[in-house]
Amino acid sequence: MYMVELKDSRRLFIREARKEDAPEILEYVKIVGGETDNLLIDGNGLSLSVHEEEAIIEERHLAETSKMFVGIVDGEIVSMVSLTGSVRSRIRHNTTLGISVKKKMWHSGVASAMMNYAIEWAKSIPILVNLHLEVRSDNSRAIALYERFGFQRVGIFPQKVCVQNVYYDEIAMFLPLRGISA
Repeated sequence: MYMVELKDSRRLFIREARKEDAPEILEYVKIVGGETDNLLIDGNGLSLSVHEEEAIIEERHLAETSKMFVGIVDGEIVSMVSLTGSVRSRIRHNTTLGISVKKKMWHSGVASAMMNYAIEWAKSIPILVNLHLEVRSDNSRAIALYERFGFQRVGIFPQKVCVQNVYYDEIAMFLPLRGISA
């Protein structure tokens, strides 16, 4: 477990998600999905049972290039980072990052701490060369966060997300973790 002191002097503990976190994670996803339209989920959360979520957590735990990390403040999950890799040989050097933070923890340093932790984990996996993410083009705060960590804009997916019958573009972003050796 890793600890970071936040701007308000509270402590954020970051660790890999565990199977027993599944019920709280499912509730967390409903909460964050209802707090912002910038995520791909809404207030309905995920259509998964606790057993299905446990299986996903276990799959990520066993995977070489995928992980799920939770950020905990005062015993409560307040943030999650999901890193999703592939077992396909031609693309297994890539992993995709997704991050969310409960609204009450915005501007506290949680997102930066979680990003730093996830990037350092990805750098520690020798096979990983690239980290990718997608962000709504109007989410300027998230884009600024990602750019602070070195992510580069590499493309746009026009009208990728639809929220309440309004279409939004998504920006594809990329962070090279190391040079590619031939």
